[in-house]
Amino acid sequence: MNPEILIAAYILITIPAIAAMLFILLSALSFLYGAPFVPADPEAVSAALKLAKLRKGERFYDLGSGDGRAVLAASDLGAKAVGVEINPLLWLWGACRSVFSGRKANFLLLSFYDVDLRNADVVFIYTWQWTNEKLEGKLKRELKKGARVVSHRFTFPNWKPAAEDRERRLLLYVKE
Repeated sequence: MNPEILIAAYILITIPAIAAMLFILLSALSFLYGAPFVPADPEAVSAALKLAKLRKGERFYDLGSGDGRAVLAASDLGAKAVGVEINPLLWLWGACRSVFSGRKANFLLLSFYDVDLRNADVVFIYTWQWTNEKLEGKLKRELKKGARVVSHRFTFPNWKPAAEDRERRLLLYVKE
């Protein structure tokens, strides 16, 4: 058999295998720091932005932004939207989606435990229950009065929701 064909076949098999292993390793990192990548349903994202009453010019943060769909949806509404993602592949995907679609959104390659939320008006999170429990103190310390947090599926143990969308399992919290 022709050696060039063997080399080409090897490359065609090896590159996707390495990419898949890299994706799995980086997904494990995301899981350990907060949650695995599970894309939010576009209808849930739209409902979350409605529930938060996001207004043009407000600062929106998506903690664990994944592919950037919530960030881009907030940007479409005129918000100053920021996605925070620890997985470099997902961060790059979200940032590329923003650039190539012409939307104005920022994506930070950072753990959401390390981002400064003092200027946030709305925060969206879709994590695990134990992650919400860890984040609750940070949110209560850093958010300004009146800031809204929309959590998809999971609660904060010491914070009473101000509103709820039971159909889409969204909870709205307001910093007092």
